Amino acid sequence: MGETARFEQICASARRHSLGRRAARPSLIADTSGATAIEYALMVGLIALAIIGALTFVAGGNGGMWTRVQTEVTSAMSGEGG
Repeated sequence: MGETARFEQICASARRHSLGRRAARPSLIADTSGATAIEYALMVGLIALAIIGALTFVAGGNGGMWTRVQTEVTSAMSGEGG
């Protein structure tokens, strides 16, 4: 086999190898499973923040109510009556 023929064979092999790599790339680019997982994690995080914020707001408003309930129950148990 001549030097030119061997060089052509190597070039053809390299082109086939290169085409195989290019064919694999679109599937990696089209794969969105990681992006979907990140989106779900962000949504769960935002929902958790909303729940925590709502509970903090409600707890701040109900603090006085529970203090009053405790006072009423304590006085009813001690026989003072209301």
